[in-house]
Amino acid sequence: MMRKLGFLVVLVLALAMSTSVFAKTKFAQRGKMVLSGGASLAIDSTKADSDGAEWFTTTKLNIAPTFGYFVINGLLVGATPVIGIVSPEEGDNTYIYGFGPTVAYYANLMGTMFMGGGATVFYAGTKTGDVSGSGYGLRLFGGPTLAFGGKFGGFVSLFAFLQYVANSTEMESGGISVSSDYSDLDIGIGTDIGIFF
Repeated sequence: MMRKLGFLVVLVLALAMSTSVFAKTKFAQRGKMVLSGGASLAIDSTKADSDGAEWFTTTKLNIAPTFGYFVINGLLVGATPVIGIVSPEEGDNTYIYGFGPTVAYYANLMGTMFMGGGATVFYAGTKTGDVSGSGYGLRLFGGPTLAFGGKFGGFVSLFAFLQYVANSTEMESGGISVSSDYSDLDIGIGTDIGIFF
């Protein structure tokens, strides 16, 4: 069984490398547009910005579709909505949403293989139960991309990312307005699947 699995892995890698070496693609060339949908899983660490507050850690699911345009070969400029769901062991889920510009660069390694990396700066809103907040976020990402097709086609990216969100919440309690600030740091991996045209 292990021998068959090993043979299958070697066969898939050989096919991918031969496709990468001999194929031509227009992915990441000036004038091409990209539409993609990405999903990632992260370790989420959150800390209230107050004396004595401690970081607590949980997992988070992030969804970040992107629409972009290659302004020059390799340089993508676009927009990305960011959606995140944090499910702690106790208490209400926290929903994080945002929208902002994305800039990324894709370097062609060989054939249809690219290495990409970039950043998204976004407005961030949160909702936990009846408490809402707003702030800003920064997402840094990078990883390999395999493109297929000629003038138009598709691509699959694997990426690692680091995301930071600074947020401020405000709620009314007994006629008194209470505000608090907190920081949210995510480290994770994900995949992005899309088309270019």
